[in-house]
Amino acid sequence: MLLLLLLPCCAGLEGAFFSGNFPKSYVSCIIGVDMVGYVMSASGFSSLFGFCLLNITAKRLGRVIPMIAALVIWLACYAMLLFWPPDSSGTKLVFLIAILWGLAESVLVTQYSSVFAIIFPKQQEAAFANLSRWSAVGYTVGFSTSLFMCVYAKIILLVTLLVVSWMLYLIMEVLNRHELYDQIKTSQPQEINNSREPEDKSTS
Repeated sequence: MLLLLLLPCCAGLEGAFFSGNFPKSYVSCIIGVDMVGYVMSASGFSSLFGFCLLNITAKRLGRVIPMIAALVIWLACYAMLLFWPPDSSGTKLVFLIAILWGLAESVLVTQYSSVFAIIFPKQQEAAFANLSRWSAVGYTVGFSTSLFMCVYAKIILLVTLLVVSWMLYLIMEVLNRHELYDQIKTSQPQEINNSREPEDKSTS
């Protein structure tokens, strides 16, 4: 559980940044306040497309590949926000960032929910309660830090937390797969012994 707690918190921070700092510091300053709704709508449609795409490809790709793809997309978005000098000709880039952000967010929302459901099948109520709690903590911290933290410093913080949370997630996946492998390995001799017992009784 401890390895996964940073993931929903990071998701809350990402959501707070995209719904607060991104429209204020980038969309409004570059293409005007009247375009904020269009940019956020583009992100919403992108998230919808991501949900539909994951619904089709989830069984083939699994969880790890989409999560790594989401990490790469988010790092690319943050790199553009850090190194791109905002100007009035950046309308396409603003929409591109919003669309990519929506795709990455759709992966994160679906995958970490499925992770909590699969890893804690007997404690799903407590698991999802912690998921919602730490996501709310991330939103709270994200909006409250906007009062005194500049956008550049917040992006650096978000990139750091993003990389750390994904590393902890991958560690959890490795540990979970080793645990499943050990369970399968120990259950196979028991199944073989159970299948041999009726044969022994019939021969006797």
